[in-house]
Parts: sequence; C-alpha cells; structure tokens
Amino acid sequence: MRAAAEKAWRHAQASFAIAMALAVTVAVPPLATVLGTSPVSLPFISHIAVRATGPSTLVPATVGSRLSVTRSGVGQPEESGSAPAGAAPTRFRGAIVQPAALAEVLVASASGHSCDSDVVSTLATFGYSPGVLAKMTPGVKNAGEINKAIKAACESGVPAPQVGAQVLKAATVDVSTIGTILNQGFSLAAADAASVLLAVGFSATDIATALLNAYAQTAEQAAALLKGLSFSASDVAGALASVYALGAQAAAQILKNVGFAVTEIAVALQTVFALAAAGAAAILKAIGFVATEVALALQTVFRLAAAGAAAILKAIGFVVEEVAQALKNIFLLIASDTAAILKAIGFAVEEVAQALKNIFLLVASDTAAILKAIGFAVNEVAQALKNIFLLVASDTAAILKAIGFAVNEVAQALKNVFLLAAGAAAGILKAIGFAVNEIAQALKDIFLLLAAGDVAGVLKAIGFAVTEIATALKDVFLLVASDAATILKAIGFAAFEVAQALKDIFLLVATDAANILKAIGFAVEEIAQALKNIFLLVATDAANILKAIGFAAEEIAQALKNIFLLVASDAAAILKAIGFAAEEVIGALKNIFLLVASDAAAIAKAVGYVVAGIAKGLKTFYQMAAADVASVLNAIGFAANEIADALKSVFALAYSAIGSILKDLGFAANAVGSALKSIGAGISDIANAIGSLFSLGVDSLISLLEAIGFGICDVLSFFDIPCPSL
Repeated sequence: MRAAAEKAWRHAQASFAIAMALAVTVAVPPLATVLGTSPVSLPFISHIAVRATGPSTLVPATVGSRLSVTRSGVGQPEESGSAPAGAAPTRFRGAIVQPAALAEVLVASASGHSCDSDVVSTLATFGYSPGVLAKMTPGVKNAGEINKAIKAACESGVPAPQVGAQVLKAATVDVSTIGTILNQGFSLAAADAASVLLAVGFSATDIATALLNAYAQTAEQAAALLKGLSFSASDVAGALASVYALGAQAAAQILKNVGFAVTEIAVALQTVFALAAAGAAAILKAIGFVATEVALALQTVFRLAAAGAAAILKAIGFVVEEVAQALKNIFLLIASDTAAILKAIGFAVEEVAQALKNIFLLVASDTAAILKAIGFAVNEVAQALKNIFLLVASDTAAILKAIGFAVNEVAQALKNVFLLAAGAAAGILKAIGFAVNEIAQALKDIFLLLAAGDVAGVLKAIGFAVTEIATALKDVFLLVASDAATILKAIGFAAFEVAQALKDIFLLVATDAANILKAIGFAVEEIAQALKNIFLLVATDAANILKAIGFAAEEIAQALKNIFLLVASDAAAILKAIGFAAEEVIGALKNIFLLVASDAAAIAKAVGYVVAGIAKGLKTFYQMAAADVASVLNAIGFAANEIADALKSVFALAYSAIGSILKDLGFAANAVGSALKSIGAGISDIANAIGSLFSLGVDSLISLLEAIGFGICDVLSFFDIPCPSL
C-alpha cells in the first residue's frame, strides 16, 4: 500500500510535505478494503470518529483487528476485541496501545460519499478550499494537486480527520486552527484531536496549544492527554511552561497528578526549568513526594552520592527518620554509615539515635556503640540513651562502660546528663564494675572532690572495704600510711579495720601500725584488738608493743583484761615481764582488776616484785599508812627484815617506829632487833628501841644484841661494861 500511495502522489504531481507524512503511515489495507470487508482501526488513531458526507454505517471499533499509535511507534495488530472504557495504555510488542473503548469508525456508505469528499467539504467550511490550500502549500501549483493528494491519502486508509490535519499542517496552518477544525469540523473529542495532531507530527507544546485554544483544556487535562500519547515528562513540562506559563512547582505538581514518576519529574525540572538538585528536591517535596522518592531522584537523575543527597533532604525539611529511611532504602546503607552521614549533615545526637532505633530497629547498646564510633561525646550518647531509649542512669552507665567509655567519661555523663551527686554516681560506677581507684579518680576529677577524706567518705558509703579505700588513698591521692589511717578513722572505720589496711596496703609491721593507731586517737583496747585479730599477736607481744608506743600499765592491763581476757595474776605477770615497776602493776591491779590491797600485794609478790616496790604501790594507790602496809606485807608472807626494809625505804621511818610496827605485828624482840640491824640500825638504835618496846633489862638486851650478831665487847662497851680479858 506504501507503493500505491506514492504512485497516487506522483500522479497528482503534489510534491509538498503531506506526501511524506501520509506515505509513511500507510501500513494497513486501503480504505477500500475496509469498506468491502471488516473495518479496522487506523494506524495513528485508536479511537477517532471519521465522519462521511452522507449516510453512513456505524462500525464498532471492536470488530476485527486494529493498530494503535503512540509516540513510541506503530504497534503490531492486536487480537480482536477492544479495551474497556478508561483502560490504561498497555505495551504490546514494543508499542504503547491506547484504549479503544467507546470508539466508533464512521465508514462511507454505499451512497457514494467518501473520505476525500468529507475532508474537502469540511476544510472548505472553514475557508480552506483546495484552491486556498494550494496557494498556502509550498510546492503545490493548483487545487487539483490538493484534491489528488487528499484522495490518495484517503484511499490508502488514512482517516479523514488525519488527512485534513495533515493537509492543513502542510499548508502551514497554525495548530490552534487545526485543533479548532478537528473539534468543530470533524467533531473530534480532545483526546482524539490530540492523537491526530501527534500523528501528523506536532510536538507536545503544539498539541497543548491546540488543546488550550481549541478545547479550552486546563493545564492538567492537557498534561494527562499528552502523557497518554507517551510524551515524556520533560515534553509535557515544556508544554506546560510554554503554553500555560506554569512555573516549575506548578508544572511538577501537574506532572505528579497525571502519573509521572518522581525520576521523570526530576528530569523535567532539570532539563526544562534548569533546576539544580537542591531546587528540584525542594519542589518534589513540596508536591508531596516522600523522602525515599526524592532521594531516588537525586541519586538517579542528579547522580548524587548518599551524603550529598542526605544533606539536601535535610535542607529541604525532611526529618531525620525520613532521611535515614532514604539512605537505607535508596542508597542501601547500613546503620553505622547512615548515622555517620546524619551526624555529618548536622542532625543532633538524639535525632540520629531516633533514626537508628526506629529505622534500623537497633537496641540501645548497639545504637550507643554507633554514636560513639561516629564521634559523639559521652554526654551526647548518654542524652540519647536517656531521652530516646528512656534509660535510667544505671542502665545508661552500664552501656557507656560496655562500649568503651572511661570512668571519668561515664562519671561526667552521670553528673551532667542525669544530674547525679557524687555519692549516687559513685554507687552506679561501683555497681557496673569500675574499680575503686577508677571511681576515686572520677570523684576527684569530675566531681572536684579534691579532699581525700571526702572521696574516702563516698567510697565507704557505697560499700567499698577499708583496704580498697586505703588503696585509693595511696594510689590516687598519694597519701602516706598515717594520713590514710587518719582519714579511715575519720570516716568511721574501726581500729582493726584501719590496722588491716595498714598491714595489707601499706605493709606495716605491728609496732608501726599500733603507733599510728595510737597517734590518730584509737584507745588502747582498740589497738590491742587490732594487734590480736589483724597481726595475730599473743597477749605478751601485744602488751610489749603497747608499752613501747607509750601506753601506761593500767591501760595495758585494761587491754589484757578485756581483749585477751586475762585474770589479774596473768596480767600482772605480763606487765612485770615487759618492764613495769611493782608500783605501776599494783595500780593496775587496783584500778583495772579492782583488787583489795592484800590481793594486789600477794599477786605482786607472786610475780616476783620485791617488798619495797609492793609497799610503795600500796602506799601510792591504796593510800595506806606504814602500819597498814606492814600488816599487808606480813600477811602475804614477807619476813620482818623485808617489812622493815620497806618501812624504811618507802616511809622513811625511824628505827623506833619501825620496831614499834614490827612489835605490833607480833614479831618477838629478837626478830625486831634482827630486822632493825638488817636495815642498818646500830647497837644504840636497837637497844633504845627494843629496850623501850619490850621493857628489857640490860642483861636481856646484852643477850639479844649478841644473839642478833653484834660483838660482845661492842655490846658491853655500849653499856660501859668492860670487856672481859681472855
């Protein structure tokens, strides 16, 4: 049929532009065949009505096979039947097939009216007779050539409206006029007219012009028709801008309304309106595209990488979760890479955390690890855990420690984010496993507890043992043993606990530890307890240390009694063994063991004290007179001469007084005399005392004096009696 059409044009000697347009479209049986057999749809129009000049027969477009034309080309014959009304275009063998429901083709009836006469009469009605057209068409000499061209086109199967439009286009008639003729002359609906205009080679802008001027179509109606003809979004956008004077956003909104994809609209914004990525993205958001769709456009059309696209999405007002969703779904980023970009483009830590939680479904610990890895500070991570994951301070601190934050950093977060005081923060740090030295350092550096005692008090309050606190005082505050011990006592540790720290942490021996304990104010019994329980000393060794560091006999006796549970005699023996005088021991026995004088003296004698010491003790601590002391000494078994010695050395009594006491104690004259002689009394002292006390005559005195060891001549001489010669 292509050859037949060309031959017809040659016969008509019409070498104008319509020849090519009509010739290339003839790929179906000629109209004569259609008239004689079954009707077919025409190659460029799927559902246009062709009006004849006389009576005609309505032939449904559903009968037989048909071709459908869009901007993608001529389709292959379809199966018999018609698409339902309003059906969307479908692709068949590479061609876009338009809906053909409700279409009818009017074929010339047997009365003789034909396509060519219909075209000629319709065009003439609007002032475009063949003669006029011949004058307007370049290369055409006369009306006959126009008629022949019209007839040849009709005979080749081109429908009348299309033939008319092609003739008018070849005659350089403006598209709006052609549209008006298709509307009013050929009674075509807007969609059919648009198909015809496309078939004869008009652009999207031209067709839109006709739709506006001939059919009063709105911009959106025109855009829908142009899309139905398979014009690209850019073509349609160009038409909207040129014909309807729409700006980028208004045009984009219409493109979206008529069903163009986001990437197609983005291309139109880029090519037609010369928008850069950010401007295009802002419009895409404004017209209702979600972040993932905008991101797809930025990636596909503007070739942006994830970070660049994310920055634009944020700049145009998408919230963090929307941006994160786009990075995940469009750029296929994992959580950490997404978080890094979100931070880099300025989202706050809580926003990033929210995205990791809601978009990537991460738990708190995983989120915190990523936040730390991408450079958020500990306070920021803690803030996110608190506000986004609703964690309490202890749970937050545990996560911060688990992901590698140091103790000072965790303490900083507890202080600044959770507003915890030093004690509460330290308790949490201990609970999550930080060592005592670490906590002490944090209290010092973060909570500015510069005084070691304040830190030690906190450490004790949260349950650290004395040795742990001592370790911190030594290692963090660099304290010596005595200073550490002072603090440990001040915060309430007992002597034995402080002693344990001195022994284990400062490696002190018992004496040095005891000396410090005494220096910082612990009582003797507390120190004795420490020596017994911590250094495992027996009573004697403990007492010896207590004496060495300056405790008195009574204090040590108290410790021996109450700590080592010793009885008086055992305590006295130890006190004597470690060097205390009899007098001191007597005092201890009286004041600590509450012994009466005789019992105290007896114990003192039993442990080996001499009589003078015992007498002194009795005199000092029991406030006893000489006679009473002598009585006690006599009662516990001291001899007359020992008693006499005590009375002389302790009470400084005269010989006569001593003799008198001894006599009162029941000692015989000889015993008294001997005692007096033992303490230095001479013949005259004894003679005077004994003679008076015992009422002895000279002979008796001479016998007594000689008996107690004086020489007879010396005795006789005292009495002025000559010593007999041998």
